[in-house]
Amino acid sequence: MHKLRYFSVTLLLLLVLGATLSHFHLAQGQQAESRKTSKPYTGDLSIFDSPGRDQRLQINRVMDILGIN
Repeated sequence: MHKLRYFSVTLLLLLVLGATLSHFHLAQGQQAESRKTSKPYTGDLSIFDSPGRDQRLQINRVMDILGIN
């Protein structure tokens, strides 16, 4: 019985360690990837503004829900 428990715990630890190392290895590979990105917009932002925009986006409601004052 004691050997079975020892074997089970050892197996579980090895599985957890393997999963952790595998996840770490995948995360390292993804960081090294270089992805093409678009050039940031540098124009006039007022083109996105229009009368009543704040009411349509319900900015005050969102701020209240998030607890931002």
